[in-house]
Amino acid sequence: MKNILIFLGLFLIASSCKKEVDSPAAAAIVPIDSSKTFPYYVNSDSMHAYFIQATFNGKKICFSPAGAVDTFSNAYYFYPAIQQDQLNLIRSNGEGSAEMQIYIGVSTMLTRPLPYTVPHSNLVQCEFTQFQFYDSWHRHGTENDRYDDYTYQASTNTGMRLTVTSFKNNIIEGTFEGVLRTNTGKVMNVQDGSFRIKIYIFIGLGKT
Repeated sequence: MKNILIFLGLFLIASSCKKEVDSPAAAAIVPIDSSKTFPYYVNSDSMHAYFIQATFNGKKICFSPAGAVDTFSNAYYFYPAIQQDQLNLIRSNGEGSAEMQIYIGVSTMLTRPLPYTVPHSNLVQCEFTQFQFYDSWHRHGTENDRYDDYTYQASTNTGMRLTVTSFKNNIIEGTFEGVLRTNTGKVMNVQDGSFRIKIYIFIGLGKT
């Protein structure tokens, strides 16, 4: 929980809401030896109703623990009075060795025609999606400093692509792909990503 709160603050402050650079496609896959590269030791969950899954560095992993409980971390916060429009999707695997976090910014998702893809050609200020994939068993030191070699990250203006295909009855579905990197240069190729998550919706100070 603490790590989630820390990153949420960094995401809102450090991103500085620069307009995203238009990009027609995700970054090209980087050749690596997947047999010796994270997440070769991570165990996938069996797929349940709600999940985030993808092929990471050649290994298919599903984040869908049977006992997962959706909390504030899987939620859409929409409060125009304070310029808040952020949708959070977070899943760890059952053994706790890895975690995927997706933060969708300024999507106006409640009224947005679908499918919705970022990047696109008419972006507004702060309209991008941030991705974080954690090597959870090897977290150490200060997150996001120059020695952080366990947080693989990128956004839709630095090599990732996201499409929301459905948003009904508080359940959001979509796809993603691209390339993530740590601050020390480690690479995470992401292919055939998809998600289906039930979220809370907070409009102003209310909740649905």
